[in-house]
Amino acid sequence: MAGKSSKGSKRLLDLRGQTWWFRMAIPASCRDYFSGKTMYLQSLSTSDLKQAMAQRDILEREVRTLFARVKSGQVISSDEEMAEERGRIYREVISVTRREGDNEALHEIVLAAEEEERSLKAKARERFSRALSGDHPVDHYFEAYLASIKLAPKTTAERRGVLNRFARWCLAEKLRLPDINRRTAGRYVTEAIEPMDRSTAKKHMTALRGYWEYLLMRGHVEGELKDSPWAGQEVASKKRRVERGEREEERPYTEDEL
Repeated sequence: MAGKSSKGSKRLLDLRGQTWWFRMAIPASCRDYFSGKTMYLQSLSTSDLKQAMAQRDILEREVRTLFARVKSGQVISSDEEMAEERGRIYREVISVTRREGDNEALHEIVLAAEEEERSLKAKARERFSRALSGDHPVDHYFEAYLASIKLAPKTTAERRGVLNRFARWCLAEKLRLPDINRRTAGRYVTEAIEPMDRSTAKKHMTALRGYWEYLLMRGHVEGELKDSPWAGQEVASKKRRVERGEREEERPYTEDEL
């Protein structure tokens, strides 16, 4: 059993010298896009098996998605898009490693990310850096989030509309993902959500909380679930509170009521 477990842990991994590489077969239908290559290879810039496995699991999803997009005929700028995906992978791995408190591994991964960033061409480096820092428009992960929650088409369209309203507000305020904190979230609640009726306001809060939970779980923004800027952002009731001992002023009956 131990032998099988060890072999499984090294799936899609190849140790070259002291460095682990990601190694995955390229489908025949995608090989023209990859200049006829039959194997997708990517250095993981680490000698630590645990860190290589973490990167492997994320990179596998990204590469399979890339293969699917190539098969569907979508035009992709390979160097720049893959640089962005690598930056996103590093960000996720750094986030996980920081939560685990493994400072030695964290230092090694950060150095590897910096080395890879320096090796890229200008446009690819810009996209890598943006992904690594999480500097994206707030709607950057909308579609990935909506696909992950698998709602009915009508509900998905409704939630997309709710999120797009928030994205338009952020665009007008010149806010991006790293700018959304408790204060900016509170501003949006006050300015945009509180004027709505209660049922509509509840839908908006549900969508925003769900989106941020997804971002936190995937490592696209820093923090834990409890750190969501939407946690505790309750919409104030529009009904006037009656203090104990105070009576509400009675209105006269209307003619119809009489």
